[in-house]
This record gives sequence, structure tokens and C-alpha cells, in this order.
Amino acid sequence: MPTNTFISTKLYNEAQNLKIEADNASCIDAASTITLRLHQALNKASKNEMNRPLCIAFLGGTGVGKSELFNALIEKPDSSPVSINRPCTQKLYIAVSPSDRQTLYNIEDTPHKIIDISKPDLILIDTPDIDSIEKEHRQIMRKAIELADIIIYVTINDKRANYDIIHEVQTWSERKRWFFVMNKADNYGENFLHEIRRKFENIIQELSFNANENVCFIISAKYPEKYDFSALKTAVFSSRSKDQITALHDYITLNYFGYAVAEDVLNPVHEKISILKEKENDLNIAVQKYFYEGLSSKHTSSLMEKVVKERLFRKLPQKVGWLLYLPIWIRSRLSYMMLAFSLGRIATSGLSLSRLFRMGFYSLRALILGTLPLTEILDGFSKEHLKKLKEVADDAKHILEEQELMPLCRDNNHYNKDSSELSDNIIKQEKILPALEAAIESCAEENADKIKWYHSFFGNIIPAYILMTILYRITYAWITESWLDITFYIHAVMIFIQSLIPGLILIYVCIKSQKIKLDVNSVVASHTEPEETQILRQARNKLEKLYDKANDFRLRVEMNKKVIVKELSPNTCGAIIEKNS
Repeated sequence: MPTNTFISTKLYNEAQNLKIEADNASCIDAASTITLRLHQALNKASKNEMNRPLCIAFLGGTGVGKSELFNALIEKPDSSPVSINRPCTQKLYIAVSPSDRQTLYNIEDTPHKIIDISKPDLILIDTPDIDSIEKEHRQIMRKAIELADIIIYVTINDKRANYDIIHEVQTWSERKRWFFVMNKADNYGENFLHEIRRKFENIIQELSFNANENVCFIISAKYPEKYDFSALKTAVFSSRSKDQITALHDYITLNYFGYAVAEDVLNPVHEKISILKEKENDLNIAVQKYFYEGLSSKHTSSLMEKVVKERLFRKLPQKVGWLLYLPIWIRSRLSYMMLAFSLGRIATSGLSLSRLFRMGFYSLRALILGTLPLTEILDGFSKEHLKKLKEVADDAKHILEEQELMPLCRDNNHYNKDSSELSDNIIKQEKILPALEAAIESCAEENADKIKWYHSFFGNIIPAYILMTILYRITYAWITESWLDITFYIHAVMIFIQSLIPGLILIYVCIKSQKIKLDVNSVVASHTEPEETQILRQARNKLEKLYDKANDFRLRVEMNKKVIVKELSPNTCGAIIEKNS
């Protein structure tokens, strides 16, 4: 990054990072365009480019007197060959001071002729005609336009509507600054000049430039002393400070940055994003539908109802009171162990040491931690549901192939898996398990709240009475020193345990009467990023990242241009294209 510039290092680094981002998405033509144009812009921002003099190139069609104007401005007749009817300029004719010749290093491979002038910090280039039938001539012309900071567009009244010429101007309009010249005014007659000027300025305005006397000139290269020739010469040869030239170079570089991320370049990226978003949404809805069907199936619903009931029993110890706490807690853990064993069998076909270990692990974990292998509930899906989910995953791949976006997902683990291998992991998606866990927890909590204080009161009243009686007998015997026989303690424990049974029956009846309905809709609705469409999501996220970065970069470029443009007068630096806000 050169130091003699007003462009911030941050913006320069952003351009480099954006170029890398676009290169990673090169399967899209728009991304390749961004990469190429940013490469050109970064070259513009190189140290050597920033140190060169101001460069002005002449652009025009055959017979407009472009070379004649070039010769008249540098006051050296016949420096560039002149012809009225056929393209005569076949190479670049470059007017430059001897001290600035070393800055022309980047045209060594382009046919050219050097013409010495005394004006330092300024290079004038006469180019081959735009409408030349020779392809090589047009390539040479575009090489000069690429180098130039300011373009002098030369035309005549008969050529102003030439499509090829207008198209070339539009191609470069956003990247350069411009002067517009209507030559051969001596052919029109004094009485028609006002009307010709008006029509000329209208054409310039149609090209989105602000046409006025500072940038539009009616001249005759044959008669430099007449018309607007002196005003044009003043504009071309005006003294410009080093800072102004640097600012102009910066402005052109910013134009190239903006050109790389122009709206017409980014629109195809946005269209791809919209297509992927729509397709992904359709497939996500299909996945949610199949998950809803799977979770609502008789087999899976039965499993989840059991899980909810056992989760409900885990919450009951805090609800039923202190005497029923222990039996309810023991019951919940033992039942959890059995349910975990049953769930483990769902995913286990046949017998093997590893499968038995798996079921034993689930059971032991449920006993100690009170957790269930909810993943295995999803294994209760039918083969039909699995088949449909596989088809969704295949459809996601096909969409990327149709859009030619598969290279965006080369690093995705799903890319190298076939649909059968992918489906084995699809059904055990970690993303849906938290939603399933939350729904089970919510349902259990809702049903646990139906155990009221009076259930706890009547459930504990008998064991409380028995316990108080036992404690009274033990205390009285201790005070009177009439020690109780061991059989008393055995009978007391047995009676106390039996006294818990009515309370447990009351709680069981209360739970049994409840209709446990898991909110499957909330589980499915929260499943917005399924594994089946992950490959689409990855491609879309990469494109969105590129699009957002490019848009942010464009806004930053425009902000920088607004600052620099204030330092550049159209009188000496030419017109800029006026964009509609």
C-alpha cells in the first residue's frame, strides 16, 4: 500500500480480503468479475501507479479530428497522423516531458511513439479510433484508456449518435473523469452553434453527466483561436498541485473499487441468494412436515408419553411433601432405568457385547443422573419417514448442482457422503433434541403443577400420624427405660411403609387421570435448520457473506469519494457521472 495516498490502509485491506472472498466463490460469474475488477483496482492503488503524472487520453471515432486536436493542443503539427476518412492512428502517441518518461513503464509492450513536451506532471495520449475495424487498434485504445485519469471524448455533429462510441463511453463512464469536445465547429456555421451545443449537452446528460461550459467544449482544431479551444486548453494544461494529482489518482482508484462491486455486478449474487433461500425454505417445511409425522406416529407418541410421565415423576418429590419424597424419588429413578433400557433396545437389533453394554450404559446413567437417551426416540421413525428425509437431502444437493454452486460446499462433510450414509446421522440430529427436551420438560412441568397442596396433605396425613405414633412410643420407652423389643421396630417400619401406600395411590390416580399431550408443533417449529438442508444453508451463507461485505465495501468507497471529490474541480479535473440516489 503506497504512503502518498488519501486512501486508508483499512480500505485497501478490505479490498484485498473481499478479493479473497470473491475468489472462493468463483463458481459464480459475478464473483469472478469482482475478483478481476478488484485485481485491476488494487493495481491502480500500487505505489508506481500513484506516483505517475496526471494522464489524459483522447477517445473518439474515425474522422472526428481527434489527432488533429491532439497536435493543436501540444502545438506540434503532424505529431500524430491525421486522416479524414479512415483510421490513421494505429498506435499510441504520447506527449510527455522527458522527466516523466520513466513513468511509462507499463506500456512497453504496446506500440507507441513518444513526443516531448515541456509541461511536467502531465501525459497526453492520442489513441486509435473506437470504431476501427481492426481489433488490435481497439485493444491498444483500451490500454490507453485504462492508464488515463481523465478522458477527452471527441466527436462531431454527424457522429454523436454512433452506438459503438456511446457504448465505449458508458463502459468507462464510472471509472474516469471526462471532458467532452464537439470538433469541427467551422463546418456548422455560426447560426447553428447554439442549437448544436444544446443537442450535444443533451446527449452528454443522457449519459448521466452534468453537462456545462466547464466540461463541454465546441471547438475547431483547425482554428485554435476561435470557439472554445482556449478554454479547453486551459482545462487540459491547468497547473495542478501534487496533492491534487494524488487526490485525482485516489478518486480514480476508488472508482475502480466501486466498479468492482457495482449494483449490476452484485445483483446476480443477490438473485442466487434469493433462489437458495426460497428452495431452502421449501425443503425446511418438508422436513418439518416429516418430523411432525414421525413424532406424531403411534409408536413415537407412546414412547414420548412414557418419557413425559417419567420426567413428571422426577418433579414430584418437591410437590408431594417430605414423607412421600423418598418413595417417589426411588420410584422415578428405578423406572427411569427401565425406560432407558427399553429405549436402548429400540436402536439395538440382535445381541452383541457392544449392544448389551450400550443398553446397560443407558440404564446406569438414568439411575444415577436421571437422564434418558432421547436420541433413541428419533430411531422410532418409520422407514418411510427416513426415505423422505433422504430425498430432501438429495434434493438439496441437486439444487446446488442445478445452480452450479456445488464448489461452495467442497469442504462440507456432507458433500462426500452418499444419501444412505447421511441419513444415518440425519435422524439423530442434535439440533432437534434441545427442542424435544424443552417440550418434554415443559409438558412434565405443566402436569406436575396439577399436583396441588391438598394432594400432598392427604397423601402425607396417614404416614405422618403413623410416624408420630412410632416416635411417641420410642420416646416414652426411652424416658421410662422400658426398652422396646426388636420386633417393634420391624413392625413399625412395615406399618410406616404400608401407610405410604394410600398417598402413593392418590398421586398415581391423579397422574393417571391427566391427559399428557406433548406439544409436537413447538418441537417441529423450532427445527428451522435441519441437517438435510445444511448444504444449501452453507452455500447461501457464503454468498450472503460475500454480498454483505461487497455492499459494505461499496458504501465505504462512496463515503471516501464524497470526501475527495470536494478537492477536485470539474474545471480542471473533468466531469463525473451523476448517479441517481
